[in-house]
Amino acid sequence: MRHIDQIVFRMANKACYMPLALGAAEEVARMLGFGAEDVRKIRLGVEEALAYVVEYGYLPGELAWFDVVFATVPLGLQVTIREQGVPIDEQELAAEREVAPERLLAGPGLGLKVLKSSVDSVSFRNLGHKGQEIRLVKYFPEAAETGAGGEPAALAGRATAAASDYIVRPLAPEEAVEVAKCAYSSYGYTYGNEHIYYPQRVRELNRTGKLVSYVAVTTGEEPEIIGHAALETGDERHGVEMGVAFVKPAFRGNGCLLKISEALIEAARAADMGSLFVGAVTSHAMSQRTASRMGFAETALLLSRVSLETLRDIKEDNTQRESLLVFTRYLKGGPADAPLYPPPRHRAMIAGIYGRSGAPRTLATAGRGGARGPAAVETATDSYQAAHIYVHRYGTDVRTLVAAALRMLCVNRVETIYLYLSLTDPETARQTARFEESGFFFGGVFPGRSGRDWLVLQYLNNQRLDYGQLRTATEAGREIVEYVRACDPNQ
Repeated sequence: MRHIDQIVFRMANKACYMPLALGAAEEVARMLGFGAEDVRKIRLGVEEALAYVVEYGYLPGELAWFDVVFATVPLGLQVTIREQGVPIDEQELAAEREVAPERLLAGPGLGLKVLKSSVDSVSFRNLGHKGQEIRLVKYFPEAAETGAGGEPAALAGRATAAASDYIVRPLAPEEAVEVAKCAYSSYGYTYGNEHIYYPQRVRELNRTGKLVSYVAVTTGEEPEIIGHAALETGDERHGVEMGVAFVKPAFRGNGCLLKISEALIEAARAADMGSLFVGAVTSHAMSQRTASRMGFAETALLLSRVSLETLRDIKEDNTQRESLLVFTRYLKGGPADAPLYPPPRHRAMIAGIYGRSGAPRTLATAGRGGARGPAAVETATDSYQAAHIYVHRYGTDVRTLVAAALRMLCVNRVETIYLYLSLTDPETARQTARFEESGFFFGGVFPGRSGRDWLVLQYLNNQRLDYGQLRTATEAGREIVEYVRACDPNQ
């Protein structure tokens, strides 16, 4: 069984009721086919989150009710805890951690200790008047289709040289295992997006449209998938990413990745997508050159973004976490012409970024004003030891919420923290300098949906990055690297 109707468990904020919710979590997990060890981990993750809400979510002696919601998502079980208790006091939690760290979670950086070892994805969202949400996701229990030694079964070994006879087309559902083999032949088991090693996940993501996969297939008597790339549409906070791209080593250099990418761009146009972006590594310049040839332009530099991946048959000298140059291509001649409000310090750089991208925007000047009411801030962590703080709505407490999230993420040794500020909000022009005073610095323009692009700032936690290791393919790439370097307070 891989689907359940949404189940809502409402409980009072008393520890004595926790076993009932935990029992429900176990039964739901078993119903979905999770094994004993995964059931134990799901229970542990839910238990830690519930204990956090019960102990710290409300005033002493306050009786309240909150919801624990069980639902299936394309890749697994999602448990959402929705509560309307007091805002989290990060300083109090930090002080308590010194006394009894084993009792505490990581606040807005949830998922960094016990939770991170129990579930696969954790996010925290401040909903303003509606309270806050904690979301836990555990992927369905399935192994990649492998052969002896844990390698994908029957790795293709028919070809030893690049082929020129191939076609590019959408992935068929039954070919998902071939994509896993292709990823393995290129990266071993080091590729960052682990979903690609699970054929069932690849099929499900394509079925739901969260992944749109295209492949290059040879045209001989025994057709073979030699390359893959996809559009990733699942994160609606961002634009659509074109990635999950790899080519088997024996077939590199024959242009198939470029042809797959061209097919994906046409598919994006047909689906009326406004923009696409790619994250190109800086440990070598190959992917940057490919992005440039496809009409993408550099819009951001995300430092220390991911852990190092090992691309087979390519030697890299990089000894630090991988940084990514974000390349963006606007497909409609530019996003909707809503005015943008860049901070004065970075106005010229942002104008240059949009100018190079072929999508000039109206850059407005923010007048006097000020945020009112409560802010809406979302914090999420990922498997790369990076965190993402999204300011969805400014409010009088926005700097307090961002500072609290930053403090707790640093305590939990998150490597890199990104802050996303809406360029269509005048408050971004007024408040960016305040965030920079706390150690955030310029990263660039990150594409959003419907023209709502983000200004992304970044924070390196106890890192001094060697910019000399960053490889760039274009003058524009070198310009943005040098600009970010000049803004980096650690240099």
